[in-house]
Amino acid sequence: MGKKYLKNRLKSLLLYRTVCIIYCLVGCHHFALAAANDVVKVSAHPSYPPIMWLQDDKMVGVAFKVVDYVLKKIGVVYEAISVGPWKRVHKNAMNGNIDIIAAAYLNDERQSYLLYSEWFMEDPVALFVWYDKQFKYDKWNDLIGKHGTTHLGESYGEEFDQYIKEKLSIDREHKYINHFRKLEHGRVDYFLCGLYPGLIEIHKHGYHEKIIKLKKNVVNEKFYITISKKSPYVSLMPKINQEILKIRNTKLIEQWINEAMDYYKQHNK
Repeated sequence: MGKKYLKNRLKSLLLYRTVCIIYCLVGCHHFALAAANDVVKVSAHPSYPPIMWLQDDKMVGVAFKVVDYVLKKIGVVYEAISVGPWKRVHKNAMNGNIDIIAAAYLNDERQSYLLYSEWFMEDPVALFVWYDKQFKYDKWNDLIGKHGTTHLGESYGEEFDQYIKEKLSIDREHKYINHFRKLEHGRVDYFLCGLYPGLIEIHKHGYHEKIIKLKKNVVNEKFYITISKKSPYVSLMPKINQEILKIRNTKLIEQWINEAMDYYKQHNK
């Protein structure tokens, strides 16, 4: 009786173990399928044309051309979403509510919550002034004693960000028109902005004959694709880097810049 009981007990345990293994394998298979079917959430600056902006409830621009190209190459499905102003984009990435920021400058603070790719394009940062209030600019120290304005939440690289904090007087605004009106009424001496969006927005608001760019750029920053460190997709970065390096020194990025500038002008007259 005792041997028979032990034999049956052993059979039951083996059957239970087999069922558990099958259940785990099936569960893992479904988990893998779910992961494969997940959609990567991508967001970006809502008003930085032609690199990235919100147009008719759709995120577009050079950065999204790059992201689309790269993620399709590595077989990743994504959704481009708007989550609001630039600072909110970073907050969402910090909290893991979005997976990827399509384009961002590199600085130490952002590296605490973002994983950076190889850079994919350069972005000159320029000084814009009122046409009859130009001044000589050769180096950063020439801005000391002057009052400037720039976009809320913007970064211009770790070194210049620190220089701004320690040496310069700069307002922060959310809307481009506010920068232009401050220049017009003499409330600031210069507008600090990326070259491409600066030129586009000045033309869009009808200030192209009144606001001009100083000859020398302040810095020449680079754009990177970034992944939130709280995202389950950080493992994609090596493949993303491989694809970026394939196109970085080709004419493709330049082509996308020109296409995005044309697209913006056509849809924002």
